[in-house]
Amino acid sequence: MAKTKDIFLNIAANPDFTLEDLVSVGLTSENTVLLDRAQYASNERVQDMFRDEEGNFDERKFNAFYDIAEQSYNIIATDEANINLMDITAYDSDNIFVDPSKRTRNDKPFALKLPNPDRLNVGLTRIGKVGPRTLS
Repeated sequence: MAKTKDIFLNIAANPDFTLEDLVSVGLTSENTVLLDRAQYASNERVQDMFRDEEGNFDERKFNAFYDIAEQSYNIIATDEANINLMDITAYDSDNIFVDPSKRTRNDKPFALKLPNPDRLNVGLTRIGKVGPRTLS
């Protein structure tokens, strides 16, 4: 299978995407490539992305960005990252938009350690009347 996607360019085009977002849109180790650092540095479009205020190519920023892309590619290339995220994600038992077999139920009890969990200063003393909060 030909590697048609480029992780460096995908990260540059989508700077707000996390690594999980990139994997969820289809970047895998089988279809994604990371070229050599020199190939990107010699590309005019890539150089335009890393120009400083004077219009010169900022190699320090480029190298830092390339290192991030390289780390991301190495994470994607591991077997753990190739697991389909939708198969391992646990969903709330009340989520009606998810396949029922993927819904999980949280049976663990929890207790709030706040003395006044609702942050109320008053409580109901009788119908239509409020007074000092008695259960806190």
